Amino acid sequence: SDLPFRLLCRQHGADLAYTQMVHARNYGRSDDFRSNHLDVYARAQIIGGADVLSGSQMNCLDGLGRDFGPGGLDSYRDRMIGQEEVFSKYHASFVNPVSPITYPQEGPVVVQLAGHDPTLVADAALDIVERTLGNVAGIDLNGGCPQKIASKGRYGAFLHEEEPELYCSVLAKMRRVLPPSVGVSAKIRLPVDATELKDRIERIVDTGVDLITVHGRTLRENKTKVRGADWDAIALAAQIARECSGNSDFPVVANGGIEYGSDVRRCLDHTGASAVMSSESLLENPALFATTGPYAADDAQLTPRQLLDRQMSLVDEYLDLCTLYPPVPGSLGRVGGSYNVVRSHVFKMTYRYLEERPDIRTKLASSSVASIPATRKIVAELRASYEGLSDAEWEGCKSGQAGSSWYRRHRDGASRVHRRGGHAANAGSLSEIPSVEEKKRIMKERLRKLKEQKEKRMVV
Repeated sequence: SDLPFRLLCRQHGADLAYTQMVHARNYGRSDDFRSNHLDVYARAQIIGGADVLSGSQMNCLDGLGRDFGPGGLDSYRDRMIGQEEVFSKYHASFVNPVSPITYPQEGPVVVQLAGHDPTLVADAALDIVERTLGNVAGIDLNGGCPQKIASKGRYGAFLHEEEPELYCSVLAKMRRVLPPSVGVSAKIRLPVDATELKDRIERIVDTGVDLITVHGRTLRENKTKVRGADWDAIALAAQIARECSGNSDFPVVANGGIEYGSDVRRCLDHTGASAVMSSESLLENPALFATTGPYAADDAQLTPRQLLDRQMSLVDEYLDLCTLYPPVPGSLGRVGGSYNVVRSHVFKMTYRYLEERPDIRTKLASSSVASIPATRKIVAELRASYEGLSDAEWEGCKSGQAGSSWYRRHRDGASRVHRRGGHAANAGSLSEIPSVEEKKRIMKERLRKLKEQKEKRMVV
């Protein structure tokens, strides 16, 4: 995700973060694309001075009018940073949090690339490493994106599902050209045909990658068709990777079925994975990985008031960080792109409350709202709309119920977010997973029995 959101997640327990997905072909075409999409920089590089921010980032800070008051942008942000109660929690971990603002000591970050041309992707990866003076932990080749645009562009989950050999060729080329100090990561979904899992994992390991992340759903299990993540299949993938590599500690990251912080430990115990990745739940609760402090509790352990306080506090923290480090606009527009990134995060963090307050949701969605200060006013209005509610009124609010979350928007409120045995019949071997021929035989047998039953009914 964007830099301020990554920093927010790190403040609350995340150890490793990924950038937004960057299309390798477009990255190689123009400096404009690179500056609008890549937000990893050399350590201590100035990224927040008024002379280096893009127009979109300037607009995000204070609207299209750019009225920052006496002294311009630098003085405006100096005044913001000077508010000890707002920024004191960042002083210890950030490099020189005064204007001009420099790139923080963010911690390990992986740049996520999309593409199918081995040379183009490898060239983009090498340029990123050189441009950031090696300030990246690794480069990831996205093989998990299920969006339709990925099908047209031959990347993401479609590339891995339909052209696994090409996907592995890109990984191998990246590993050859990048320095050993920079890891190469592969993120994939489960293959639609479960019997292909072993071959897919072994091929990826053979490319020399340093890390594999496995999402426990197939390409077809997305959005309204989403099912519980198959943790058994992830466990099997981890076993295969470690046997193939000869390294019992080969890093495999489990992804999918993580709704609450308590799911992290359950997933690690069940899959034997080295780590757990979250995307959907983390967008609503950036403190998902918190293990201590007030944010460590699962939603069900909080009262509706406490849940509201947590979400609004996280929004405030995110807006504080965006004031220091306005997001790069990405593909969301030269004028309002930076703010559109901010708005998208605020929508997700306040989703359950905006569903109950459609009038405030409409305000936040309005094109007239295009800056952080304007958003703060709307967030304050949203919070105020819940002040003074009695316990009985809170009980009647859907926002306090589990099924109202952003994570659950495409899921039945009572459905499981992870499952056993749906993809991998047995976490210990592939022998019990039906082959394609076995599936055909089973289907033929079913059809034969149905035909016999139909003939008996006709005789009667």
